[in-house]
Amino acid sequence: MAGLLALVSALSTGCLSANRGRNEANAILSARLHAEAPATDDAAVDASVKELLSKKLTSENAVKIALLRSPDVKAAFDRIGIARGEWASAVRLPNPMAQGALRFRPGRSTPDVDIGGTIDLRELILLPLRAKAATDDLDATSIEAAGLSMDVAYHARDAYVDYLAAHQMVDLEKSIVDAFDASAELAKTLHAAGNSTALSELTERAAYEDARLAYAQAQADDVAARSRLNLVMGLSGEEGSAWQPATRLSDPPDEELGITDVEARAVGASLDLAELKARYAAADGRVDLAGVAGAIPSLQAGAIAELDPEGWGVGPQVGLGVPLFYQGEGEAASARAERKVAEATSASTAAQVRWLARTLAVDLTTSRERAVRYKTTLMPLRQQIVDETLSQYNAMSVSAFVLFEAKRAEIESARSYVTALSTYWKTRGELEMLLAGRMPDEALTGMNLSWQALRAKEMPR
Repeated sequence: MAGLLALVSALSTGCLSANRGRNEANAILSARLHAEAPATDDAAVDASVKELLSKKLTSENAVKIALLRSPDVKAAFDRIGIARGEWASAVRLPNPMAQGALRFRPGRSTPDVDIGGTIDLRELILLPLRAKAATDDLDATSIEAAGLSMDVAYHARDAYVDYLAAHQMVDLEKSIVDAFDASAELAKTLHAAGNSTALSELTERAAYEDARLAYAQAQADDVAARSRLNLVMGLSGEEGSAWQPATRLSDPPDEELGITDVEARAVGASLDLAELKARYAAADGRVDLAGVAGAIPSLQAGAIAELDPEGWGVGPQVGLGVPLFYQGEGEAASARAERKVAEATSASTAAQVRWLARTLAVDLTTSRERAVRYKTTLMPLRQQIVDETLSQYNAMSVSAFVLFEAKRAEIESARSYVTALSTYWKTRGELEMLLAGRMPDEALTGMNLSWQALRAKEMPR
């Protein structure tokens, strides 16, 4: 009994700090994302965002702002507080019960006095089991908060790449408009001079109008991409309109992400699987708790003191509650079902992580090869064609229209290169996030419905 009371005392006095859970989630973010959870003080958050927006916006700063401003991240970390409160409730010492009675006897002017106190020993016995299950729940909630934060970070990076691509497309579409405009003006001049047909003028003018429509669409896409990025970062008004990007989409780096043993690395790093493991452990602990609780009778033990005309009498007091009609079958069945859900979902999620790792590794290689081919082969070829066509135009071997067409083809190649770069960086971002431990939400679409449900709502306790 002395050892049990020592354990109880340790559990209830300082084993769980005020930041337990939050510290663990922050450690995950720091190690895997090189970021931290937002401060709880709104003024501090606004000051940090203002400082980040004082510079040109980078992908890293977009992630930091999104984490600072995201209500989903704040809610996820607040749920850690809920789980920490449930832990404190689970490891509470049972309150002692005090009782008293007065007994009046015939012929006596003063009553007999009974004073007693008891404590539920059953609760003390169950306390370590409750503490274990609650600790596993707290761990799962901490992992969940880190995972949801990584979701926000992924969406911020993805939106940043989309914005850079859309922003570059505006410039390219403007170049195409200028090229078609010059071609259309030349066709108009030649037709007016009687040196070309009306069909030639109409064809060039139609091409110019198509280019203007494409340019207008690119401008609209640019606004939409910026709005999406502002939404992810939680910016609006002047904050959302003032910032400028720090860079354009960069070429693929010389050193690519290592994709050796990518499946094993992704499974080993998976926060999704770590969270499910913690939830399984919590459910398993509740199975044990329900079984022990159903088998042990309620045992009240304490002391009682009685005052009668002969003085005080003191002795032990025991109360016994027999689990005759209910032995915790409901709690045990619920916990076993919860454990099965976590086990089955873990198997399904592990399979999906491996599949996604394989798929993204192949996609990354393919998108890189495509972008590099544009950069090193096709775009230089288009430039050479323009140079050669210009030489022939100067020698009066080809018309200006041929030169315009060569220039338009060069710009189209640059536009395709921007699309290839966007695909590459988005694919790389997905794979980086997967290897950091989080499976992007898009990967779950139409697949692991049980895990989607768990992400949307915590497993019942």
